[in-house]
Amino acid sequence: MAFLTMINLYCMRVNLNIAIVAMINHTYVEASMQVDGAFNWGIGLQGIILGSFFYGYICTQFFGGLMAQKFGSKRLLLAAVGVNSILCLATPILTKLAGAPMLIIVRILQGIFQGITFPSTHCLISKWAPPLERSKMITFAYAGCQLGTVLANPICGILAFYSWESIFYLFGSLGLAFSVAWFFLIYDDPNLHPRINPSEKEYIQTALGSTKKTKPVALKDLPWKSIFTSIRVYATASAHFANNWGFYTMLTCLPLFFSKILKFDIKSNGAIAALPYLACWFFMVSSGFTADLLITKKILSTTKVRKIANVIGLMGPAVFFLGMGYIECNNALAVLCVVVAVGLSGVSWAGWSVNHLDLAPIYAGTLMGLTNTFATVPGFVGPAVASAFTAAGHTRAAWRNVFYVAAAVNAFGSIFFFIFGSGQKQPWAEPKEQVTEEKV
Repeated sequence: MAFLTMINLYCMRVNLNIAIVAMINHTYVEASMQVDGAFNWGIGLQGIILGSFFYGYICTQFFGGLMAQKFGSKRLLLAAVGVNSILCLATPILTKLAGAPMLIIVRILQGIFQGITFPSTHCLISKWAPPLERSKMITFAYAGCQLGTVLANPICGILAFYSWESIFYLFGSLGLAFSVAWFFLIYDDPNLHPRINPSEKEYIQTALGSTKKTKPVALKDLPWKSIFTSIRVYATASAHFANNWGFYTMLTCLPLFFSKILKFDIKSNGAIAALPYLACWFFMVSSGFTADLLITKKILSTTKVRKIANVIGLMGPAVFFLGMGYIECNNALAVLCVVVAVGLSGVSWAGWSVNHLDLAPIYAGTLMGLTNTFATVPGFVGPAVASAFTAAGHTRAAWRNVFYVAAAVNAFGSIFFFIFGSGQKQPWAEPKEQVTEEKV
């Protein structure tokens, strides 16, 4: 269900990236497209609109982890999907009524409610995932982000050719239907699930050491000093930031790169833009299973597995980002570089994204909230940097600079985690008090 949640939320997150190509008046922005829209939005305003989601998204990361630990992940994720679905349905009407300012407000609100999803999901999985199954459970759940992008891009490309409004009506309706299923099927903890198999419940509790229940962690009881002075946490944050820089830059800018530089029409744009995320989905899922296998069989330590995953998933894309900047007249090779770069980034999810649970399982939601706050900055800075480089025109030289920056950030995150990262539980990651043992 966490996997399906991510599919729904990412469909609603990325649909505008394709829809905006059909929404704008290309005569106004001096571009030639097969589909022309009604809105006179220049390149700079387009960048602001595409980045506005992240202004809201960054605001609730930190609080999302704290609220999930206090109130439960089920309620927060239900609100995230439900409210986003309603806003998605309202997007066409509100945009037509009030234009770009209203669209920016809607996207900010969507970002606010989606901002709680990753910390809440981390908190939920921390209560269900045995230590030797963390990698595959985390990567499989978050692989829904990539599959959502894979599904949204071609579907949006087809729908935008006929009616950009239908994009928002479709995904908003699907999200509301999913919210109903989530309400009836999801429970925050194995102890609360009325239909769980007793042997499965015992296995999870034994693996997590949670036959003794802990009280929700109060804000004042969190080891703030230890967290903010931990080089291990900063290593995770740096890898998280680096991955998101490349991912968000590609997520928001690929449709423009494909249409302006590679000259793909809107239908081809949507279909081809899905390929990198299909590759990323494959690498995420396979790397998660591989990481757990290496750890379970004691072939490599948890720390080595996390470091290797981050090197492959950050340095690999950096190399191909550089290659994209030097491909001149071979569109097929350019697409291949994009696919491999984004695909390999999926391997890093078996590194940094699981690392919060390695370092401090009981504070996993809070740690994810903290690192994702930092790692959300690329969501609005990345598109702004791309817009700044391409403001004078969408040329290969301008896009080369966009890829240079992405490669440099990826390389830094990979090196920093390799030196300072760890896969071991930290001394400060213990609850301060426990209550009596639960009767199973």
